[in-house]
Amino acid sequence: MKHNYKKFAFTMAEMMVCLAVVSVLATILIPSMRSIRPDRSKTMFKKAYGVAEKVVYEMINNSEWYPATDIFVGFDNTKVVTINGVEYGTLQEPEIVYPEGATEEQKEELRAQARAEVDEKAKRKFCQLFATEVNKISAVSCKSHNAPAAGGAFEPSFVTSDGVWWLMPHSDFAPYQNYQSIWIDVNGSEKPNVIDIAGPASECPDNSTADIFEIQVRADGKMRANGRCAQRYMNDMNLMRNRM
Repeated sequence: MKHNYKKFAFTMAEMMVCLAVVSVLATILIPSMRSIRPDRSKTMFKKAYGVAEKVVYEMINNSEWYPATDIFVGFDNTKVVTINGVEYGTLQEPEIVYPEGATEEQKEELRAQARAEVDEKAKRKFCQLFATEVNKISAVSCKSHNAPAAGGAFEPSFVTSDGVWWLMPHSDFAPYQNYQSIWIDVNGSEKPNVIDIAGPASECPDNSTADIFEIQVRADGKMRANGRCAQRYMNDMNLMRNRM
């Protein structure tokens, strides 16, 4: 028996309609998919802020590291502490040994050098102690650093295992009301190296390329995010916490 089979195919008009429908759906869905795709810089900033928040809380509540007194409130207490045989901080009144026959001018020069050494050690204490509490993959350098320059270049105090560069404050936290800056580059030396500029959170663009953020901390442990996108990300975190 002979069978007759009909061949079915799309007409050109039907193909054009299908293409038009797919094009419309793509126009609608692609922006939405982009908006729900995880933003790496945002995710890494939240993680880094959480780490900083935890470490600062533990440090400010460590009465051996930062004992509160009538004079000091927290991180402004730069008195030396010894941990595992290593000294952090400084003696407020260093002993100065003058060479025999030293002139008054030479003695003053030695006193100035001693004061400079005290000041330097005091300004490194916070950075050094903070570094003991994080998982590092680099050496720690708590010497004086400059804030990120135009183009986002800076020398980190240390690098953590997640690839984040940390630039710690070089400060004795005096006066205690002032905020000091912790700078983080969430993807290290990788581009774009764009600094999150200061401003209201409402001005943070949805397609922000910022990967360098500023976290500010005060002597009493109070913290805040300073950049416009950092503030927006913090607002998102607070909303999520409130819903939990």
